[in-house]
Amino acid sequence: WFSAKVTLENQQPVRSVTVTPDTKNKPSKAKKYLDGFEVWVGKKAGEKAVKCGGPFAWSKIRKGPVTTPCDAAKSKHRYVTVILPGTRKTLA
Repeated sequence: WFSAKVTLENQQPVRSVTVTPDTKNKPSKAKKYLDGFEVWVGKKAGEKAVKCGGPFAWSKIRKGPVTTPCDAAKSKHRYVTVILPGTRKTLA
């Protein structure tokens, strides 16, 4: 599986998360690489406290980023993590 993490400056409510692929390096394959991703937030690095959304079928989305509402607005979090579950999924 693949994981990407964003660290916020301090703990704060997370109302939504937007994920945008890096289309400069491999634009034709960006959607394929992110197929099935999940978005999580937590108070500690690596913690999956609240699932904001997913799995997302990025390959079915034609253009642009994906924004998911997050039910974490009632509590404060510092880390946003995008995960590609599965044993054979990597980003190159």
